[in-house]
Amino acid sequence: MNFGDIITALQNGKIVKRSIWGEGICVVKQIDSDIKPDIVPKMQSLPNDAKNFVLASETKTIHYRSQCLKLKRYSDGGVIATNYIPDWIDIFAKDWEIVTE
Repeated sequence: MNFGDIITALQNGKIVKRSIWGEGICVVKQIDSDIKPDIVPKMQSLPNDAKNFVLASETKTIHYRSQCLKLKRYSDGGVIATNYIPDWIDIFAKDWEIVTE
């Protein structure tokens, strides 16, 4: 599949990967979400200064939009999630596929 096909698959909630990545590595588009002011202080993923920055805004809300994560499964059973931004090699690759597990 090409990258255009993959964009559509991600928008439809599919998990995708490049065949050269091997097993246990994939990309997923996060679901757009709004984190309300009562949740922001409880977030483990933000340092306190970032929480204070958000809570000092007018709406005190974080709006997550159009983010993709690269997930990697490790032999100890854990999964690491990192931000994914495709490079030109990924964009022009033809070895994309939908993960079916």
